[in-house]
Amino acid sequence: MVSLEAAVRDFAATVTRYFPDASFAATSPDLLAQLKSELPLSDELLYWYRTAAPVNVQMDWYSGDIFFPSPTILAREQLGYRWDGREPSLRLSNWKESWIVIANVDWDPVIAHVSVENTPVLMDFRGQGKWEPQVVAPSLAQFLTVMVTWLNVSVGRYGDKWHDMLEDSELDRQLRSDFADALSSFVGESNIRTL
Repeated sequence: MVSLEAAVRDFAATVTRYFPDASFAATSPDLLAQLKSELPLSDELLYWYRTAAPVNVQMDWYSGDIFFPSPTILAREQLGYRWDGREPSLRLSNWKESWIVIANVDWDPVIAHVSVENTPVLMDFRGQGKWEPQVVAPSLAQFLTVMVTWLNVSVGRYGDKWHDMLEDSELDRQLRSDFADALSSFVGESNIRTL
């Protein structure tokens, strides 16, 4: 299992290698203290944001773009999930206190479960009437490693052609198969299917 320190470092390095406009920066202690007063944050999230937080990073993901908000807008990014999007002071009852949206795929939430050891990462689809997120990685470190693996397979192996592969069912199967093979050494089968 990869350490959180290595996963954070590899994620920032890999994203910036494939997306040179992407940036990562340490978050100030003052901002982290403010965030912690607004949202429950795990030690893992605090470490990530303290050392190499995404600065509104958007990158390609299989089903759309995945957006990692900067800690400066993390509280705002909870609107529509934790808080009502039209009435921000209204807490939504079907969203668990320990869920923090750390990214989204075309507004479908990527959720850090901050009250569970190692901060598992879950995903769900909006518009279903209730939230039933599925675990995609048992830890934040493993989630960041999954993202690195995706980039190395899609962009690293296939370059700009990987987008075209999604239009061809046989090539799409090849891309999925290559990604699953790359993940199989460190991600459980049920998590691979969820991704």
